[in-house]
Amino acid sequence: MAMLENIQDEGMKLENSPAETPLSGCENCLFVFLNILCVTLGALIPLCCGFYSVEPLEAVIITAFGKVVHVEKEPGLHWYWPFFNYKSNLSLKVQTINVAGSSVPDARGSPLNCSAIVTYSIVKPIEARYHVQDLFSFVRN
Repeated sequence: MAMLENIQDEGMKLENSPAETPLSGCENCLFVFLNILCVTLGALIPLCCGFYSVEPLEAVIITAFGKVVHVEKEPGLHWYWPFFNYKSNLSLKVQTINVAGSSVPDARGSPLNCSAIVTYSIVKPIEARYHVQDLFSFVRN
């Protein structure tokens, strides 16, 4: 039994085992450089996700945990902290709605067709997004 243990111990030893040879100077420098590179990229990539663009006549509302944090109306490329927030876009362009006509009797009782064309633009994006349930229906009615 003791002889079997000696054979197993001798069979387990390998010459030039990776566990026994240390890294050379170049390998050690490469190992440290790659670790620093991975940590740096791991920290910078999520920060790059915070970029967003605002088009002309558009507003971006940034909310965090259901609260308005920032409203950006100026066109261009912007950055905001990318974690735990939600960005929603809202058009500030002049929009036109054709309200369907209805038949209304005049003073003599003859039918008169009435219709309207409504032209509007959003001035306060927070109120338009959060204080009105459906903006299009709200303007139409």
